[in-house]
Amino acid sequence: MNAVLKSIEDRRSIRKFRPDSVDDEKINAILNAGRWAPSFLNLQPWKFIVVKDKAIKKQMGEKLRLPFLLTDYRGTTVYDFIAEVPAVIVVCVDAQKDKLHHVEAGAIATQNMSLAAHSLGLGSYWIGVFNHSYIEDGIKKILQVPTEFRIISLLPLGFPDEFPTGKRDNLEHLVYYEKFGGSWKHEEPMDS
Repeated sequence: MNAVLKSIEDRRSIRKFRPDSVDDEKINAILNAGRWAPSFLNLQPWKFIVVKDKAIKKQMGEKLRLPFLLTDYRGTTVYDFIAEVPAVIVVCVDAQKDKLHHVEAGAIATQNMSLAAHSLGLGSYWIGVFNHSYIEDGIKKILQVPTEFRIISLLPLGFPDEFPTGKRDNLEHLVYYEKFGGSWKHEEPMDS
């Protein structure tokens, strides 16, 4: 299996990080991966904010507290770890620059950065913010993000202190050919 496919399969969401700092060279490599994400008409509507200041990270973590986000499957309070991670990349997009596909552009940039982090031995945890106006507006205020920008995601980064496993459904449960509900295996059409 090639390195890209291996990174895609091996990457996991990490919530427990070692306290070791992440050097700027690795952060810049991750940001560069985000920069190279595809975007509609190559508009590149994204801006990335790197947050290392513990007080700012703590404020962002507090904005992420909502009643429906209180605990994860392990019973731990979700997002309490943000103040302690070495860095958080905030992915913003200019909704005026790309009115049609700014959400997708931000999501693709986030995915590129998540995979780049994994390939560099770091962990990340994709936190979707878009469409949670209370959270997004609060974080925009903390970071002084202009109104025309939307925050798509937060990407905490650091050296993992956990190595969760994961599984995915088999392709036979996910893939159809030619029409929804059709055969999951590609069958050559018969000549008439």
